[in-house]
Amino acid sequence: MSDNDVIVDEIKSEDAEPIVTGSNGIEDLIDAIGSEDFGTAETCFNDLVGSRLSDTLDQAKIKVADSIFNAQLDDEPAVEPEEEV
Repeated sequence: MSDNDVIVDEIKSEDAEPIVTGSNGIEDLIDAIGSEDFGTAETCFNDLVGSRLSDTLDQAKIKVADSIFNAQLDDEPAVEPEEEV
């Protein structure tokens, strides 16, 4: 399994909070499909997918950055104060 698959699996396994938008995107999509307004439905669908994709990519970026910087902190040797005799 490649490193990319591991990151994606970690993101999928986390409990993600639902995306709250200013409008009811899913309801708008269903209404547009029901009224056979496929141009509007396409726009709603693209907005919904784009928003979720953007959120997922942001989460992946945070995880990668966290693993890089926290790994560097853990790898640094601890400097112990010298004992005075």
